[in-house]
Amino acid sequence: MGMENWRQRWIEGRTGWDLAGPHPHLQHLLQEAREWGLLREPARFLEPGAGRAHNGATLARRGNIVTAFDFVPEAMAAARELYGSVPGLTLEVADALALPEAWLGAYDAVFDRAMLCALPAELRARYIRSMFDVLVPGGVFLSLPFTEVDHPEGSSGPPFAVPMPELERLLSPGFALVTAEEKLVMDGKIRREMIVVWRRRSRWLVES
Repeated sequence: MGMENWRQRWIEGRTGWDLAGPHPHLQHLLQEAREWGLLREPARFLEPGAGRAHNGATLARRGNIVTAFDFVPEAMAAARELYGSVPGLTLEVADALALPEAWLGAYDAVFDRAMLCALPAELRARYIRSMFDVLVPGGVFLSLPFTEVDHPEGSSGPPFAVPMPELERLLSPGFALVTAEEKLVMDGKIRREMIVVWRRRSRWLVES
């Protein structure tokens, strides 16, 4: 789905993916990263594809320094209405595949609720490399990917299912898998999602 299609959905209020609050597994994901010794809060967080930035605001209210961004201006306008005054939270319009140079190596953690699963297959490797580039060595990529999606007949997404073998293929050059836990989802299109913690390697193992 291109930029204009996403914008149109925001303009028309067709944002059914919005949970009206932080993801219910966010706290569990943070706990996993802390228990593995990979996350010490306060930390510098990046949230790509943030939408209304419910998760980013929650992270900032925990004392973290958070940059939440989306490439749809209407999404960030909606986020500013809700959370524009939250200390420690910066809301930006940006493209996850062409991030500002100042962001490179500037973050301890990335939180991906569904950005990866919103991208078509041909763009996913570029996105993962982009997230590698913004993290410090040893930083964490915290994700809640969809591994099974139930689409109406004739539809393929977004959101797209990205099964665990595909996640490992995409991330293993730049990240080591630390822990993964599957969760069944009984509501909406999403049938299964994962709680996954990845640690950034000191270098990218395979040249793209």
